[in-house]
Amino acid sequence: ISAKGDGKLPPKAIDYQLNSLVERAIKLAQLSKKSNGDKKVAIMVWNYPAGERNVGASFLNVPKSLARISQALSTQGYQVQRQDDLYFIDKAAKILRPFYRDYQLDELLKEDLAELMPLSTYLNWYNKLPHKLRTEIEGKWGKPDNGFMQTEHQGKIHFIIPRIKLGNLI
Repeated sequence: ISAKGDGKLPPKAIDYQLNSLVERAIKLAQLSKKSNGDKKVAIMVWNYPAGERNVGASFLNVPKSLARISQALSTQGYQVQRQDDLYFIDKAAKILRPFYRDYQLDELLKEDLAELMPLSTYLNWYNKLPHKLRTEIEGKWGKPDNGFMQTEHQGKIHFIIPRIKLGNLI
């Protein structure tokens, strides 16, 4: 949250990092006061090695772990629907499929396996990034308005963000 900058002491605060730290501390304090039933939880899993039916990790059975987590959270009062490992195997394959073959993205929406994010919302954030960083991102991934995970909804372009949702667990 601080740096020497020109090499001279004392270090100077980096405003945006200090603000971020303070905001995070406030949010953690607020979260500690919430009941489990009001908390929302997100879990991210890695798709390695690549493949539409591979949700794995080193020495970890991811679908079985997700099943146990959903059951434990439900037991502890979180608004989470319990599911077994076969549920996670099936749903993970569906949300990974678009990355490996042509697949109708709108099917993810019909099956409640995705969220929509307006491209305009994303661009408001993205355009605030430093130009150099945007150039690097676009060099690797292309321009944001030309992605394969997009669809038109109510006359506007949206990203389709695959996810599995079990109440307050994503």
